[in-house]
Amino acid sequence: MRKWMINRLHFDWLLGIVIRPRRTIEAVVSRSEGVWITPLLCLTLTAVLLSMALGNLRQQALSMGEISYPPGFEYYTPEQQAQFMQATQASSGPIFVYVIPIVGKISGVWFGWLIISSILHLLLTLLGGRGTTTATVNLVAWASIPFAVRDLIRLLYILVAKKQIVMSGLSGFISASTSQGTLYLAALLALVDIYFIWNIILLIIGVDQATKLSRRKVIAGVLITMFAFIGLQALGIFLISLLSDLTVVRPFMF
Repeated sequence: MRKWMINRLHFDWLLGIVIRPRRTIEAVVSRSEGVWITPLLCLTLTAVLLSMALGNLRQQALSMGEISYPPGFEYYTPEQQAQFMQATQASSGPIFVYVIPIVGKISGVWFGWLIISSILHLLLTLLGGRGTTTATVNLVAWASIPFAVRDLIRLLYILVAKKQIVMSGLSGFISASTSQGTLYLAALLALVDIYFIWNIILLIIGVDQATKLSRRKVIAGVLITMFAFIGLQALGIFLISLLSDLTVVRPFMF
């Protein structure tokens, strides 16, 4: 058991990713065994802490009567407004405020890791790379540490400012609009930030070491994988936002 922990758990690499990224990534992709558990546990922990902080903010807002009303709420009939308030109260319990967001965040961490690893390994193989599956899953896990750093910084902001970040990533460059194309673009740009770029750089370093492909193929493989993934993420966020609007409108129409 002790030997397994020594071989698989590398907490010293967490700091190494920040201060010695190339050396640390080279060590990650050189391992023949799976060493992905530590970064995924770290990402899970930061995701849970951030979700709890956001849930606490929401509960405080609800307890103070601060409710985000939909556009045109003042034109709803009294019955429609009553239905909206009932729906808001029903979704203010611990299940909706804490449990569901936490489960969603944890699922995003683990399934995101599996999806990116699968796409990246398949694409690199098609490009002629001969890296192992183990090296790819290890690399994707450790290259995701920037997102844990992002969660910690957001958590610190929430604890200090007592409010959440409204416009994340590059979404602030999109003007407010209700068009579906603009909403999707805003969801996509919200996922692009300095931590996303940091993640891409770490992946490029690791893929270059693990596959020995040309630099052009390495960069192409990583960029196609990551932008395809966040494109799917943005689509999911966009569809959820549309469905959330429908849950308010549909009961009033039928």
